[in-house]
Amino acid sequence: QWLNLHRAQLQGAQVAIVLGVGCGYHLRELAKQFQNLKIIALDCQEELIAIAKSEHSLDLVQVQFVPVNDLKSITESEVLKHALAQFY
Repeated sequence: QWLNLHRAQLQGAQVAIVLGVGCGYHLRELAKQFQNLKIIALDCQEELIAIAKSEHSLDLVQVQFVPVNDLKSITESEVLKHALAQFY
């Protein structure tokens, strides 16, 4: 359902930044349906990142996980800097 709500935004995109890892099911489906899409998943709970990686390890190989605990971890993330630089 989440993917269907965002499908129009994802068509033709090179990078998707997803806020919230949750259990990882939405990331797994995103990676499955958009195989050439670079996916960056942000979450403030490193435990959720670890669970998603463990549960869906083979399905989430194209996902880069970024733990964000504060504003500094967002602004200094090289993964995010590189992804956002393509838009400006």
